[in-house]
Amino acid sequence: MSTGLRAVPELESKPRTRVWWPWFIGLPTVALGLQTLLSTLEPALALLNLPFVATFNLMLWCRSAASAMLLGALIGCMHDGLNHGPVGLYGIVYTICGYLAVRFGPYFWHRRALELGLLFAAAYATHEFVYGLARSFLVTEGGETNLALGFVLTALHAGAGLFVFTMLNKADWKL
Repeated sequence: MSTGLRAVPELESKPRTRVWWPWFIGLPTVALGLQTLLSTLEPALALLNLPFVATFNLMLWCRSAASAMLLGALIGCMHDGLNHGPVGLYGIVYTICGYLAVRFGPYFWHRRALELGLLFAAAYATHEFVYGLARSFLVTEGGETNLALGFVLTALHAGAGLFVFTMLNKADWKL
């Protein structure tokens, strides 16, 4: 007796591989350095948010929400310090994204590029939304939004996130 409905499989609890600890220091440091260098060389490159790409990738490898939120807060505050903007905004946004990465990341923890690309796109869109809310409420410095530029930046950051995730996944320095 076939009803045409498939049973939903249980969420597999595959043990994720652990990332070697220098990745948690080196990757954000390189991303923060490149972000600062590129934005001084060409102001248009300041639209790229390399620290968020690096941080979100590392957040996906975290096992607990507390560690992902702490990682996001630390890197976000360092990004604020180098950005010459209001200190604390990126720290708040990265902390929220850290919690969301650990909470919803395991559902997308597959080896399919489309699902991971959509996860990175949703994460960047959430990042921009929360950053805009925090900036308008805390700093009272509202800005105009360009929807077309937002879509392009979301696709660009999703591609960059997939690239970094692939490099971390292929690295031989896993424990």
